[in-house]
Amino acid sequence: MLDAADIFRERIERAIEKALAAVDPTSPRAEDCRAALRQIRATLPECSLPQLMKVAALDAGMHGAIFKMIEVTLGIVGPPPLMLDVPSASAMLDIFTPMIEQVRKIQLH
Repeated sequence: MLDAADIFRERIERAIEKALAAVDPTSPRAEDCRAALRQIRATLPECSLPQLMKVAALDAGMHGAIFKMIEVTLGIVGPPPLMLDVPSASAMLDIFTPMIEQVRKIQLH
């Protein structure tokens, strides 16, 4: 049986595949974008269980809004300055750490 982290990881894998398919082949940055997305996909297994659980829980609490932001993030991954330089899946998920911490603060008060 899959747990929430595994399900969330699989959703991210599918989103990466969609982002790869959506790269404009006529773009001069197409191969750089694909390489960046492949790097995120290759490093996804390295994401820790706690990191995945935190982001998955925040996503559930926000009715899928975090996952939508992950999809948007994957759509702009590529070489700077026009794209978002995200070297790994963990770094991509770290983008949401401030949001997770803010939600924790709200819940504690």
